[in-house]
Order: sequence, then C-alpha cells, then structure tokens
Amino acid sequence: MSPAKRRPQLVADRLVADVGGTSTRLALASGGNVLGDTAHTFRNDDFLSFEALLGVFTAKFATRPKQAVVAAAGKPSLGSIPLTNRDWKISNQVFLSKGIEDVFFLNDLEALAYATNSTTITFQGVHQCSPTGRQKLVVGIGTGFNLCPFRSIDRDRLLTFSSESGHMSLPSDITEVANLDGGRVRTVEDLFSGRGFRRVIGSAAGYRIEDVDQSEQVLKSNKGLAERVFRLYGRALGQLLRNLCASHLPYGGVFLAGSVARRIFSEQIFVSELLATPGNTILGDDWLPPISLFCQDDAALMGLAIWEPVHADISDYRSERSLSETRRT
Repeated sequence: MSPAKRRPQLVADRLVADVGGTSTRLALASGGNVLGDTAHTFRNDDFLSFEALLGVFTAKFATRPKQAVVAAAGKPSLGSIPLTNRDWKISNQVFLSKGIEDVFFLNDLEALAYATNSTTITFQGVHQCSPTGRQKLVVGIGTGFNLCPFRSIDRDRLLTFSSESGHMSLPSDITEVANLDGGRVRTVEDLFSGRGFRRVIGSAAGYRIEDVDQSEQVLKSNKGLAERVFRLYGRALGQLLRNLCASHLPYGGVFLAGSVARRIFSEQIFVSELLATPGNTILGDDWLPPISLFCQDDAALMGLAIWEPVHADISDYRSERSLSETRRT
C-alpha cells in the first residue's frame, strides 16, 4: 500500500472567525483572501464552548497563523467578546493556547461592512438607483438582527461603527405587529429574526411554529397565508428601513445579509410591499437608497480577510496581551 499523501503545508497569515448564534464559520486567510479549501461551518449546538469548536478546526491544519480576526454577535471589549444570543464568551486566551498571538475582536456586522469592498462577493440588486451620499449601512437578519453604519475612508479602508441594534425597542409606527404573539414583540429582534419571522407565520396560521422546516411547510401548503405573511413582513421591514434611513442617512447604499433576509427577499410580494413604503416629511417621497442583498452566507469571512484597523491606536480591536506586547516594542 502506498503511503497516504500529506496535505501540502499552507501559507496563512490570519485565522478568520464569524461566530453567530446558530453557527460558526472559520477559515485561514492570506494576503487578504480566504483560502477556500480551509473554510468550515460548524453548528454551535454541537459544542459546549467556542474553545472546543476552535480545537476541532485547528486540528485540521498544521499551520498556525500568528493573527486571528474574530467577528461575533456581541459587544467587543479588550481581550474578549461575549455573545448576545448564546452563553459563550470568546477570550483571546483561547487563541493564545493554540499559538495564535495577535487577536482582534469585531462586532459581526463590521465584517460584512468590509465584505462590501471584496471583489469576490455577489450581490442581488433590490432597488437600483444612483448613490447620493457616502454613508452606508449593513443590515443583518438571521438568527438575530443587527446593523453597522459605515463609510469609506479611502479606496480600501472603511470606518465602521459597532452596535447591537436588534435590542432596541421596536419603533412605535410599526403598528401592525403591536399585538403579535400576545404583545411579546417588543424589540427589533423580536420581529426581524428567525424567531420573529416564525412569530408572524404562527400568528397567521393560528398556532405556534417551532422551526424553519415547519414554517416552510406552512408557507408552501397555504398560498393565501403566505401572501398575507410576506405582505405584512414587507410593510413592517419597509417602515423599519425608513426609520433607519432617517437615523443614518445611508444614501451610499444599504446592504442586507442573513438567512432570513435571503428568504424573504426571494418573494416578489415581499419586495413590492417594502419598496412601496411611503416616505415622510424628513426624507420625502423619493426616500429609498440603493438596496442590495448579499447572495452568499460566507461573506463575513471575506470581509475579515481584508479587514485592517483604521486608527493608529488599535486598542479598540486588539486583545489586551497583544496590545501590551506592542507597547513594549
């Protein structure tokens, strides 16, 4: 028997990690590009901790990059990031134990903002018009909800702002959902998320929807119900988007991402209702910015591969140990 072929030694300068509430994607990157055959997706429920998950991934490769850039659904702090939708806290110590010395933490939507600069990302145009400003906005609707306002500094660099906007109170002008699910829809994420979409379907069906498979079965088996659901959801998201445009003036473009976003924007009834949302006295009737949809679910990894800090003082991003070592040098 001939000896098994060993995988060639990879040259990677960065590990990139996109940690969501449901799944985690990891890959190795070099020169601003994800090394495609290294990308893996893991179900978070299969692991007790992020450390266990990371161990499975790093065991697949002999190479150990010196740097990791981690985007997660949470509030980044010096040396760690706690997840808002899972009982995990990711620490720089987890990476240091694997020989990765320089660790940066970002909010998850910041990675998607950087992904808009990638030449390998595919977008679906939802509303095409000429940009009339420099400020932009990424909106993620998946397991949860979040957004990231950003603007270009120069050709390759962005200034991004982290947030946890899914936990804001739902705007009071989205009145059609005020009594949905017994009045338990109180925050933006209560409505615009996987569980929020299931709430809308369940309200239309008259019973609780437990998971994605059941929600799809209900939508496919009752076309009249599906039309009501997508019309309501389109009107509600249109009203939220109008509020976000007043808050952030993202007339350089709005980019939507996430599994729920891809599902709802596949329905023309939903899109038509959203685009028909009337303006207001602040924005005027012609209020819609350019709107695009991320077509791929690994876009955040590509954003993390090209990410670079924009400040001379990078303490906003770098882990405590990495920062102290930088000061000593």
